[in-house]
Amino acid sequence: MTGEGPEQTEAPAIITELNGAEALIRINHPARRNALSTTTTLQELDAAVSAIIALSSISTIILTGTGDVFSSGANIHEIQSLTPTTAKEFARHGQRLFQKIANVPQQAIAAINGYCMGGGLDLALACDFRCASHKAVFAHPGAQLGIITGWGGTRASSAPYRRSAGAGNFHDCPPHFKPRSAGNRSGGPAWRFGD
Repeated sequence: MTGEGPEQTEAPAIITELNGAEALIRINHPARRNALSTTTTLQELDAAVSAIIALSSISTIILTGTGDVFSSGANIHEIQSLTPTTAKEFARHGQRLFQKIANVPQQAIAAINGYCMGGGLDLALACDFRCASHKAVFAHPGAQLGIITGWGGTRASSAPYRRSAGAGNFHDCPPHFKPRSAGNRSGGPAWRFGD
């Protein structure tokens, strides 16, 4: 802060924590329900995934959200402003990133801590496994508008995306299976049992 008035510093849209052989990638945009904005969240997620792919010491990537939302999907304000030309690039951007996640050499786990909607569900389906808390809610709201997401989740839910069995690889997480809070550097695993 400079002291010359209120200065807004935006927290990173993606928080990455490394702990032993685990990498925890947390979508950190709770004010926007962890929306996947192409200008911030998807770019930061792409950079985080690229950096982790290069780490031979990492065997597991865990993707999760902040608060009670895994991800609400694409940023609706961006979707409303798309033209036919920019819509193609918007879809390709998400498809490339989610295919990158589907092809990581590490095991990818979506730890779904709450609402998982639209493009957020596409992201979860790009992972090898999906572990859902008892508070998880899944939906593709665009179907009510007669649209489907353009990031590959519809395809992934009906056929194997890669090593996983697509939508068939959802697992219930026990209620006491919780992600570590962001900033907890206690040296324990990214996931823990109990409180």
